[in-house]
Amino acid sequence: MSAFALFAFKRQLENISTPIFLLICKDQDNIEKMKDRAEKAAIALYKYLVYLGGSCVGYYLLKDSEILPWYLGGTGSL
Repeated sequence: MSAFALFAFKRQLENISTPIFLLICKDQDNIEKMKDRAEKAAIALYKYLVYLGGSCVGYYLLKDSEILPWYLGGTGSL
């Protein structure tokens, strides 16, 4: 189920962000290069958001556990 949700999120993000990246993309004279750069930027944005979200969820789960040391925001000690 989560794989389908991430796939749907990726498709929607690409559909929304690709036209925005097309407006600010370099190489405005070459259409193919412009489309490739916009698609690569949309994929990079998706990866950034997924890794940021995963990191935030991981920290939220571990922040009050005994595993995470105090200097990383947890309550445990080494």
